[in-house]
Amino acid sequence: MLVLADAPGPAGNFGVPGNEVRDNMRSCPATEEAPPLSGVGVSLFGGRGVEVTGNYIAGNVPTGPTIFSGGVVVKRWLGGTAPRDNSVAANNFGRNKPDIFWDGSGPNNRFATNNCNTSVPARLCR
Repeated sequence: MLVLADAPGPAGNFGVPGNEVRDNMRSCPATEEAPPLSGVGVSLFGGRGVEVTGNYIAGNVPTGPTIFSGGVVVKRWLGGTAPRDNSVAANNFGRNKPDIFWDGSGPNNRFATNNCNTSVPARLCR
């Protein structure tokens, strides 16, 4: 799942509840528009007001070159809009690399009661 805020404009104010997001391992090579990507489950690239809750997110592991990976990735996309007011809560994670990745950008992003083992930064898992 991809939430991309800068194309064509702000994206958000919706929920992503109760899904199974798993085994995203394909490798997408770099293009003129995007860097190489692999191993991403749910991505909030500049999204705002998105609630990712009650999901099972597992096996999202890169198999090729990538600039980042993770079960849930919350970050600014290529210098564009920072993610804000998003909630990643009460999800079950397994075998992602890492389970949650956040680049630290944007205000009021919340990570709570996720059953996960690995995150960047380390404090996002319980």
